Amino acid sequence: MFEQSLRTPEWQDQQAAEGRTSDEIRAVRTASVIIGVNAGLTVVLEFVAGTKVNVLPFAAALFIGYYLYKLRSRAENLAIGLSIIVATLMPAIYFWLLPLPGAVLQSLLAWGLSGAVLLLLLGQAGPVRRRLAIVLFVVLTLGTYCVAFALLFARHH
Repeated sequence: MFEQSLRTPEWQDQQAAEGRTSDEIRAVRTASVIIGVNAGLTVVLEFVAGTKVNVLPFAAALFIGYYLYKLRSRAENLAIGLSIIVATLMPAIYFWLLPLPGAVLQSLLAWGLSGAVLLLLLGQAGPVRRRLAIVLFVVLTLGTYCVAFALLFARHH
């Protein structure tokens, strides 16, 4: 009992960082930021599009992103598992349920986010892999969001 009372958040942070290289810490924290940015952009897009904002995926992404930033290994495992599911299962569902243009846009978002997270969290993500993950996220995910916002703007004007 006394031993658990010593497990303060600061102690947990120190334990999580112990034994990791600075490259590993940067990679995990970059994945955390990417997940948070994607969650924020999703909410903004849903709000601008006038659709119902689904809070649960947003909250889950922020929760995972926060714990990734805190270097918790369970969050890393969860993010890897979810990324694999999102990269494989979600595009199949999109192409089954949505018209082709919507399925392609949604799949690009999924592949950009999942690919970047997997590049950062699997194996040793040095500076080159971190840059590649960021480029993948920017090109596929942020590029797709730009297209989506442009289509919404064109539809309203």
